Amino acid sequence: LHDTQGDHREGGLELMLTWSTTEGVATWPLAGGLARALLPEALPPGTRFFSTPAAAAPAERWLGHAVTAQTPSEHLLQASRSLWNLLQFELTPQSKGLQAVVDQWRQFLSPQWRPVRAGLITLVAVQVIGLNLWAWHQQRQVKLKKEEVTAVLRAAHPQVQVILDAPVQMRRETDNLRALAGKPGDSDMESLMQAVANAWLGETPSRGLAYDGASLTVAIPAQWGPSELAQLRGRLQASGYVADSPADGQLTVRRASPTAAVAAKG
Repeated sequence: LHDTQGDHREGGLELMLTWSTTEGVATWPLAGGLARALLPEALPPGTRFFSTPAAAAPAERWLGHAVTAQTPSEHLLQASRSLWNLLQFELTPQSKGLQAVVDQWRQFLSPQWRPVRAGLITLVAVQVIGLNLWAWHQQRQVKLKKEEVTAVLRAAHPQVQVILDAPVQMRRETDNLRALAGKPGDSDMESLMQAVANAWLGETPSRGLAYDGASLTVAIPAQWGPSELAQLRGRLQASGYVADSPADGQLTVRRASPTAAVAAKG
């Protein structure tokens, strides 16, 4: 119930009744019997009555029970939070560009979108916490692996006092022990020549050899073609060696790294 300026008997105010249901909205003056005739005798369950502060007392006398006083601004605020949306079809605001973005942002900040905002914030927080836990787990695994390699190095070569790069130092110490024992290493000239000899095709000798301390360059026979060269390279790769052709008629052979050897076998 609300009041309008007029000459009604209630303190110079004309009282009006606005009845809102799912079937529609209607407004009737309280003067006369029209409002009482149209107002249902048995009010629907959950019916609530609101009134402007100036019309609260006359409204309670007319209805026979208490009403909730509500200022016009409070009424407009409550209406803005309802589920009704009249801005549809030709009433839809035609905002464009930056104004459209501003309108969407204001709508996102409205109370109706509060659960969505809370859900997004919770989702982001869970993702950040999960990433931090995953990173911490990975760092811990890497640290444990390094500690295991360091422990193996100390057990195999206790003479090493300072450990900076355990895999490199392990390989160096192993090579030193092998050299002291008189055994050739994987990258020594004897090992590379033996690998080439095992993969060699036919009885035709090479035209020359060159060793640089880590790889062996072989000058292939002049009568060989691409098919023989490809077959030799395939045999060497299957044995764990890398064979490149830096120039026509030459083949450079070296021991493949452990990762490359595993990939070639796979």
